Amino acid sequence: MTRNKMCQAFALILLLALALPAIAAPKNTNVPAGKVLARATFNLYDNRTIGGTTLQPGEYSVLATDSQISFLHNGKVVAQASIQWKDMERAQDNTILADAGAIKEVYFRGKKRSAVIQ
Repeated sequence: MTRNKMCQAFALILLLALALPAIAAPKNTNVPAGKVLARATFNLYDNRTIGGTTLQPGEYSVLATDSQISFLHNGKVVAQASIQWKDMERAQDNTILADAGAIKEVYFRGKKRSAVIQ
């Protein structure tokens, strides 16, 4: 392989390596900013509300930062709310506490804090 072809191949590989993170980035920019402190997957069997949004039954990924919780369905953020962390005993399971259909608190398995919805 000539030196010119090697330089072209290297440039192509470098370009692809730089472009890959942009291609793989989530399409929804509402994913919470900041470090994700807890994450879990939940199956909702009834309608639940959070932050004024009604969540239909289904599987949701939940991400919590220091001040916000986000519910994602099929990779898209469908609901967000402000939270405060509450110290507790280590959670045995991922659990959602709701009152009259409104999500009030989220427990993350193995964590010693729960996310209290504001």
